Amino acid sequence: MDKYIYLDVKRCVGCGACVVACMDQNDIYPEKGQPANRRVYQIEENHIQVSINIGISIYPLDAQNEGELIKHGDIAMFQSRNMGYNKVLAYEEHMSKRFFRKSKIELMLKKADFEKEFYLCYQPQVICDSGKLYGFEAILRWTTPEGESIGPDEFIPIAEETGCIVELGYWAMKKAVEQLVSWDEICEKSPQIAINVSAKQMNENQFTKRLKEILDLYHMEPGRIEIEITESIQLEENREMRAKIISAKKLGLSISIDDFGTGYSSLYYLKYIAANRIKLAKELIDHIVTDQYSYSIVKAVVEIADTRGIRVLAEGVETKEQLDCLKQIGCHEIQGFYFGKPLSSEEAIRMWIQNC
Repeated sequence: MDKYIYLDVKRCVGCGACVVACMDQNDIYPEKGQPANRRVYQIEENHIQVSINIGISIYPLDAQNEGELIKHGDIAMFQSRNMGYNKVLAYEEHMSKRFFRKSKIELMLKKADFEKEFYLCYQPQVICDSGKLYGFEAILRWTTPEGESIGPDEFIPIAEETGCIVELGYWAMKKAVEQLVSWDEICEKSPQIAINVSAKQMNENQFTKRLKEILDLYHMEPGRIEIEITESIQLEENREMRAKIISAKKLGLSISIDDFGTGYSSLYYLKYIAANRIKLAKELIDHIVTDQYSYSIVKAVVEIADTRGIRVLAEGVETKEQLDCLKQIGCHEIQGFYFGKPLSSEEAIRMWIQNC
């Protein structure tokens, strides 16, 4: 009998996948597949490099029958794809729970009634030197009809992957602008509001047009709305995305780069972004008091941003010591539990708006 049996199981594991059955556990050498992945194949004038992701499931360790064996190998393969290209991963029991949890949330998102299940909270953003309010970040929250609260760290990546984030993002934007209109009835000078926008939403052809429609619908001054864009978007290399940002700025919107200091960002990155504000990632602020390296990075970012006329906001400020460091550095604004957690609209009015 052949050591390897190749099975076409598209109906089981989807297009572009196959199963290789090894008769002996000792014959599982996934690293042997790696050199082929590094080859570049020429087809006519095109150069093509193939990537491979492998999920391993072993009988009887991981499964008791053929169906389970294929299913668990498939789950491991999909987990390996989340890690990047050309990854190999062996099945573990916790993967099934994660996989089915993700599948459940995908289905719930597709069926969700935005008006009944989603709502916004508002975290205050204050001027570093004075502690006075200048704005809020609108933060999306989800409570299912069964009463389960699902955090944005869990549902936002899935909404991004499935594309649900596009309509959900516009819904959140509309609700945030509605909230500003409501606050205007209470306070003559209500604050600006920052709204997170995903890369998929920005990539939509009608992005700028739909932004303008929302602003026009509520007769909202564009400068009171700030669009927060995650810095994981590689703006240096993405001309189309940079053009979308410039178009949004031409509408009069303020642009903020979120989570600066993680992922793709660097000090040179500041040269390319047409932003009004950058938000320093919490990871940089956590150790700013005790770690000279973190302190020096933040100081350098603030100094360079100043030369470009870009405001700097520090996220995740939780202690007076962190605040004092940021004041010393010359940071412009802060956000974090030291000044306030995300609030309901009513709490925001009572604690901040009515005193503005």
